[in-house]
Amino acid sequence: MTIFNSNDDRDKGKHRVLDQFNGAVPIRRIFVWALAAFGVLVAIWFVSSFLVDAKRIEAGFVGIEVNLAGSQRGASEIPVRTGWVFYSPLTTQIIEFPTYVQTVKWTRDPNEGHPVNVIR
Repeated sequence: MTIFNSNDDRDKGKHRVLDQFNGAVPIRRIFVWALAAFGVLVAIWFVSSFLVDAKRIEAGFVGIEVNLAGSQRGASEIPVRTGWVFYSPLTTQIIEFPTYVQTVKWTRDPNEGHPVNVIR
């Protein structure tokens, strides 16, 4: 079994590929289907890259969703908790804030580093 029907078809410029039912499929039809599949893949890539984004909110942080467009512009009333957040970067923005407590020791001297300089 060969890929092409016969040498006569090849010489006449009628290149046809045999399909699974032993019928001939024009190469142009295969090219059109391959081009359509490529177009669908490019469209999926475009949508996933530019219209949908994901951000991971780590433990110890909270996310605030800010609507950038529409009548409901501004910060959302419900904060985004830890985990994955899917959003549209065209209309919303996610800002992360830490929720853990940080302790800062203030000193009297700009040349800090000595225990004498620590305010109690």
